[in-house]
This record gives sequence, C-alpha cells and structure tokens, in this order.
Amino acid sequence: MTQEFAWGRKEEGDELFKKGDFEGAIESYSKALDCFHETPRSLEHKGLALSELKRYDEAIKSYDVALEHYPRETIVWIKQRCSSQQCGQKKQIEP
Repeated sequence: MTQEFAWGRKEEGDELFKKGDFEGAIESYSKALDCFHETPRSLEHKGLALSELKRYDEAIKSYDVALEHYPRETIVWIKQRCSSQQCGQKKQIEP
C-alpha cells in the first residue's frame, strides 16, 4: 500500500471525526498507520479521537509514537499533556 492510500485513510478519518464518529475515525487512522507508519497527523488525530472517547491511556500512546518520529511537533506535546492530566497522570512532560 502507498503513502497516497495512507493519506486517503487519514482524510477519511478526519471526515468521520468531524461527524462525531470517533470509532470510525480511529479505524481509518489505524488503517493509514498500518500501511504507512510515519504519518504524524494520523497518530495525532487518532490520539484526539481516543481522547474524545475518554480512552486517555491509548491516546497518550498514540502521541508518544508520534513524538518518537517527530519530537519537535509542539502541538502533539500539548495534546499529550492534556490527555495525561485527564487520566490523572502526574508525570512531567516536556518538549
């Protein structure tokens, strides 16, 4: 599968997210990541959808993977920190 396919699944996930179908969005983002692992926006947006479902531990994992590949993505650091606070984690997260 190609990077174009991954981008299409990411876009599909974005549309589902906008409609409030967070489970569907997570599935689309996961498909994008299955075929092209280095898509930080898919990881970031998957984390957002997981957070919407209050699945904060999973969201943090998604942000962690994004930050492994793209450590300078400040917005991901912010979202990771918010998810950590929501699930009661008190670990210090610094960019």
